[in-house]
Amino acid sequence: MTIAAAALFGLTACAAADGSGGSPAATTAAPADATKSFAAATAALTTKPIAFTMSLPGQFSATGRMDPKNRRAEVEGVMTMAGKNSDIHLIAIGDDVWLKMSGMKKLSNGKWMHTTADRVKGSTFDIANPTNPGGIMNLINAVVQVEPSGATGFRGHLDMTKSPTADPNLSGALAEKLSAVPFTATTDTDGNLAGIRIDMSAFAPGVTMSATYQYGRPVEVTAPPASDVMPMPAELLPGS
Repeated sequence: MTIAAAALFGLTACAAADGSGGSPAATTAAPADATKSFAAATAALTTKPIAFTMSLPGQFSATGRMDPKNRRAEVEGVMTMAGKNSDIHLIAIGDDVWLKMSGMKKLSNGKWMHTTADRVKGSTFDIANPTNPGGIMNLINAVVQVEPSGATGFRGHLDMTKSPTADPNLSGALAEKLSAVPFTATTDTDGNLAGIRIDMSAFAPGVTMSATYQYGRPVEVTAPPASDVMPMPAELLPGS
């Protein structure tokens, strides 16, 4: 499931390289009313403070808070790399970004690593992007088919080949599977997207990526103390 997980992580946690967001670009096979309803349900993702959880078993899990208008965000989680779990703590305030990650003492000496938003644009660290916080809109814009499901839900398919981490040369059966990954979504009482579940069973039986969203809670974030901060090593910056 490595390729599929990388593509999905790119959709859910990487900001678009051009910083674009907005309403879903895809819905080629969807009725117009379902398209509009789904777009309306996802609009709050870039306009309201968000508390979220996200997980893909065996790959990553995270909880976080984001306020795209005021550009404040904090994410904590665990990522599995080379069979080992690594704790991740990410903070963003305006143009400043700090990362602390276990297992990286050779690079960070155990300190917070600081950089600026322009240096990490298009990467997993761009969590305070006002038009695409944490890459949320990459996930929404990957929807290529959506229809109503029950009174307050949706179902459809995602094209994971749209992920920034997807291999552009990928072809064959795997590419076909990645281009039509099933999902279901629910909304809250205000009509905002409350949860999404992505069926990864085509790549690993029984595996589902899930995310939940709650809106309106104030996001207060504090920068790490200056004495515990160092510049982010070039090895971790995009394009290095």
